Amino acid sequence: MNNGNTDQKKGSLMKRKVEQTLDIIDLCNAPIRKEVGVIPDDEDEMRKDIPALKSYTDAISTNVPLLRAAMKSRSCVFCRVLERIQDDRDKIDLEEAIERKCHNLQVCSDKFIAAALSTALDSLDNVG
Repeated sequence: MNNGNTDQKKGSLMKRKVEQTLDIIDLCNAPIRKEVGVIPDDEDEMRKDIPALKSYTDAISTNVPLLRAAMKSRSCVFCRVLERIQDDRDKIDLEEAIERKCHNLQVCSDKFIAAALSTALDSLDNVG
């Protein structure tokens, strides 16, 4: 009956969740990227397998193994950022940026950022 429409809605919701999670992780990665320079990025390899006509976010939103790999790739960097936030002189700027980002996404606390990674990975088990 209405199945195609429901699947489409579920797909676009998943895509939005993916975009938001990646945005937050990128925000957290920024200070590390600046300081360390180039971080080895497994995602470059993953991008090669995506057809040119598909956007990266579209592709990883609909491909569970690819999304899982992208999240894991970014979460390694993310963990290093979390360590630095503990005693970083840029702590306030970074926390403000994270809070602003979370506020824009209507998220109540920056604990969401850590939860976003595990939630994104866990929720993949229930998708597609």
